[in-house]
Amino acid sequence: MDTTADTWTASPSVAIVPLTGEHDLSRYESLKAALARASIRAPDVIVDLSHCNFIDCTVISLLLDAQSVVARDEGGFGVVLPAEPNAVTRIAELVHFSQRMLTYSSVAAALESVQAETAGTIPNARAIVPAVPLA
Repeated sequence: MDTTADTWTASPSVAIVPLTGEHDLSRYESLKAALARASIRAPDVIVDLSHCNFIDCTVISLLLDAQSVVARDEGGFGVVLPAEPNAVTRIAELVHFSQRMLTYSSVAAALESVQAETAGTIPNARAIVPAVPLA
């Protein structure tokens, strides 16, 4: 299966990193570079895993690091999960992606959410739960 990690700009404020195929330690450098390009190109970053068949802990770590970088620069970060259950959705459930970052059912829903966030609301997100409880 073809495995890619690239970056494209959906708008001046949103960069999308679509991942296809399987991503693990062997794809670390290319994925790290794609996420870095995305965070430089736009304040908001969406990682599209909808055509991804597998991710490992290396990818999870890179996603969490990228989210931290984007948040530090006051940007938004979200992940589009596959529509059909597969290894990626199972891993996302096991590591509680929806409690750690915004997750979406499609790129269109993620883009709509980013646009709405600018207006002060966040529709279409599967979950928005802080990783650390706010007191």
